[in-house]
Amino acid sequence: MRIGQIITVIADRKFGFIRSEHFRDDVFFHFSTLENLNPKWLRIGQDVEFEIDELLRINKQKLEATIVREPSRPLAFKLDEDMIEGLRPSHHPKARRRKPGWKEKKSDGSDGSDGSV
Repeated sequence: MRIGQIITVIADRKFGFIRSEHFRDDVFFHFSTLENLNPKWLRIGQDVEFEIDELLRINKQKLEATIVREPSRPLAFKLDEDMIEGLRPSHHPKARRRKPGWKEKKSDGSDGSDGSV
């Protein structure tokens, strides 16, 4: 299923057009292809899922939808301010208080060498 937005609805002739990022041209749809959508409730800018007739697209270079319906999944999710606070990264309170142990090691001659080369 592809996702697009309704850009034109001509109710008296019972058809409209969908703009999708998948295609350069707009996709034609007839009201008979609407699935679980009332034609009276269609509005410009409404997000819809649709399928196109692949044979018609290949043979005649026309984009026509065979099924048009409301999206089954949310297209965007807005976070509340409370949710954002919980998602911000934070370090553990004791993080970076101790210096790394490898920085404290110094050559004091205890490794068995006398410093001469």
